[in-house]
Amino acid sequence: MKIDKGTVNSSPFVGVFIVLTDTVALVPSGILPKEEAKLKNIFDVEIIKTKLSDSSLLGVLCSGMDKKFVVSELALDSEIEQLESLGLEIKRIEGTTAIGNLIRVSKKGGIASMILTKEQLSSIEYFFGINFYQTKIASLDIVGSCTIACENGFIVNPNVKQKELEVLKKAFGTDGIGCTLNYGDKFVGNSAVMNSKAMLLGNRTTTYEILRIHDFFG
Repeated sequence: MKIDKGTVNSSPFVGVFIVLTDTVALVPSGILPKEEAKLKNIFDVEIIKTKLSDSSLLGVLCSGMDKKFVVSELALDSEIEQLESLGLEIKRIEGTTAIGNLIRVSKKGGIASMILTKEQLSSIEYFFGINFYQTKIASLDIVGSCTIACENGFIVNPNVKQKELEVLKKAFGTDGIGCTLNYGDKFVGNSAVMNSKAMLLGNRTTTYEILRIHDFFG
C-alpha cells in the first residue's frame, strides 16, 4: 500500500475535508491545484469537487463506499442533485448533522455510533447493502472520527478498548492497529484517508507514526 503525507486547504486534517472510496474522491471546491494533483497521483480515482451544506467539511458531513454516499440532513438539494448528475447515489440521513463522524464504511462491513436510531441504521444498511455494528470507540460515540478502514485493515484511536477492538475486527472483517497520526492526534479519521490502494496522512504525522503504519500494512 502506498503511503504519503499531505494537506487539504493547507490543513493537515485531510479526513475532515475528503471523502474517499476506491472509485471516487469528494474534495472541497477550493482545493489547491497541487493538493488535487497529489490525490490523483496517489489514489488514481475520479476527483469530484463539491460542497455540502455550503461547507468544505465533506468528511464531517458525508461517508461513502464506491459510488454510494450518505450525507447530512444539512446537505442542500442543489448539492445532492449535482452529485447525482455525476453518477453518484446519494442518500440524505434525516436527523443527523455530522454523519461522517458517526459511521465508518468498508466493503466488508461498517461501524456506527450508538446514537443513531434503529430507523437511521436500517436505512444506512439497506442503502449500502452491508451490515453495521453499533459500538463506541475509546468510550466515545464519534466512531467515524476514531477510525479509518478499508478491506486491507483499519487504524483506530489507540485508546480503543479490547472489547471494542473485537467488534471492529468482526465488522470490517480484517485486523487493525491502534495508532495516533498528525503528531499525536487520536482522532485518526480526521487526520487521514485511505482506500485499498493507498493512504494519505496529514503532513504533521511523525516518522514514528508512519513506521507504525508501514509495519502493519507492509
